[in-house]
Amino acid sequence: MVIQLIKNKSKYATFYNSLSRNYKLKMFLTIIIIVLSTIDYLLSIGLLISHFNVL
Repeated sequence: MVIQLIKNKSKYATFYNSLSRNYKLKMFLTIIIIVLSTIDYLLSIGLLISHFNVL
């Protein structure tokens, strides 16, 4: 998911810049993106750990 966000950065950037007037919404979206990428990161670590525990 993080990689997808980086790949789609230019698409998000134009949308993000259009929200520059709406500061609160911009902050809210930033927090959502950070939370989602953190969850995705933690899940991938969890999958790796469980994979090694099986071995």
